[in-house]
Amino acid sequence: MRKLLIVAALFLASLPSLGYTTPTVGDVIVSQPSNVPSFRFTVLTANGYVSFSVSKDWRVITMQSKPPVAVAGFQLVNQADKHTSDATNVVISLIQPGTEEGERALIKIGKSYEGSVTASSRLGWDLYSQKAHQKETEYAVLDAKKSIADVIVAVRVAWPHLSKNSPQYDSGMQEIFDNLLKSIDGNLGVYTTQPGDVLRRPEK
Repeated sequence: MRKLLIVAALFLASLPSLGYTTPTVGDVIVSQPSNVPSFRFTVLTANGYVSFSVSKDWRVITMQSKPPVAVAGFQLVNQADKHTSDATNVVISLIQPGTEEGERALIKIGKSYEGSVTASSRLGWDLYSQKAHQKETEYAVLDAKKSIADVIVAVRVAWPHLSKNSPQYDSGMQEIFDNLLKSIDGNLGVYTTQPGDVLRRPEK
């Protein structure tokens, strides 16, 4: 789980602002509410849009917003993984079904790495939980998928079980996972721009 270098705020500042030009598929609309510690991302899909919220201090792995598989990846700050190769990661994917790349991505959701997978469902999400190892470190891996707008949204949260993790780290990560799922929505049709929205176009 590789380390990251760019916090979300710096990453957004590095992207070109397109003002209010006509948005196109793969563009990202960002809102930055001043009264909450999060960014609201809206990714434009082929026939609609999907929105989600992330903390302003999450670091960015990737922002590839073009179909058929758009991916936004983040690393969460954890003092326990300093000077290690381990990291706590969040990945949000927008998968276009019916495409070769999309179908390959879909069959990986909830796939077992080395043991049993616990499957459940809640609020329209299919949920999968398992444990897996990276080298000698055990990770907790939570996956979720749900059909939203014209894509399948897949969410993964994975974190290492480290001796220096706080006693509440696992429950805190479960809460982050639950809150992230609650933040995700979308619809078919044209996204209606809101005051304060900034249209940005990440490079592929």
